Amino acid sequence: MNGIFVDKKFNTVTFQSGARWIDIVRAVAPYYVICPYDCSTGIGTILSGGFGPLVNSHGLIMDSVISADIVTADCEEISLNAEENEEVFWALHGAGQYSFGVVTSFTLEIFDDYRPLLYTSKKTWTMENAGAMLKYWSILFRDTSQWPKDLSPIITLTNTTLTLETLYFGEPHNGIKVNSMFDHGKISASSTSHGMVSFLEWCELHRSRDTAHKYNIQSGFIEDLDDELINVMVSNDITDCPDSGEYEIYIEFLYGAITELSPSYTAFPHRSKCVHIVCISKYRTFDDEWDSWSEYFGEVLSKQRTGISAGWGDINVSETYNSHLYWKENSSLLKEVKKTYNGTNYFHIIGKNY
Repeated sequence: MNGIFVDKKFNTVTFQSGARWIDIVRAVAPYYVICPYDCSTGIGTILSGGFGPLVNSHGLIMDSVISADIVTADCEEISLNAEENEEVFWALHGAGQYSFGVVTSFTLEIFDDYRPLLYTSKKTWTMENAGAMLKYWSILFRDTSQWPKDLSPIITLTNTTLTLETLYFGEPHNGIKVNSMFDHGKISASSTSHGMVSFLEWCELHRSRDTAHKYNIQSGFIEDLDDELINVMVSNDITDCPDSGEYEIYIEFLYGAITELSPSYTAFPHRSKCVHIVCISKYRTFDDEWDSWSEYFGEVLSKQRTGISAGWGDINVSETYNSHLYWKENSSLLKEVKKTYNGTNYFHIIGKNY
């Protein structure tokens, strides 16, 4: 079930649930479709929100969903949109993959405001300067009035390097100027690269080829990337990680289109300007040292966390007993929708319910 059907007359793409994002991006090119950063994955991320390089300019993946088809627990096939079965259509926008039925197809809006080439930049700093750069960017983020919505900045922190990668959807000749706002006058990057790519080429380059067997994820939204959290992320307690694996901490600045809808517009409620942090530790076998390391980072993050995306989740924070962190005030309505469409809890994952 991986069919993809593009209608450029009405600017839509319809695809079955077995499609991969990279195939969808290829099919609609050169139009834009809101997609995840890693396009090697399947389309389940839509149901939990969906973060990607267009999040500040066009919103979350789920914000572009026009309709969906599902099979319910009663073996009934139904269509969902803003006027037909609208309650469960609302719930599918951020409720997660396991509560209402089996999604067989989606129809999404595609965007024709594309540019043939986009400006992209990648800069890397050593850990010696990582803390200072993170503090500098956190200060800049407190006033985003000068931050263009056409910018997608992604920060990756490991135990040896700090990397800032940006993709700019505006006029290419403005790319260098826009990216210069992240430069620190006294701290130079250890390596810098930039160039022009099509959106499809960028997505092709960001396909995951990771073969690790075990992941441990901590994530959350925070209001501000303050000095205390930054100091912990660059401290020896974090960087001296076990030798049997590796970790990456992703930091996203969310400030544009995602904030233009109310928290109740979709089941996904995290709509305020914020910083999204995802820590992924990767190792090939069960490892007590890595479990302890991950729990420590999770404890540090939990002190400032205001919410969690169901798409990333947190291995140490149950959705069942911490539903407010995932869905805030939308939790009660999600429970009511679930009673209607999945009252017997036929579709579920152990430990994951509202």
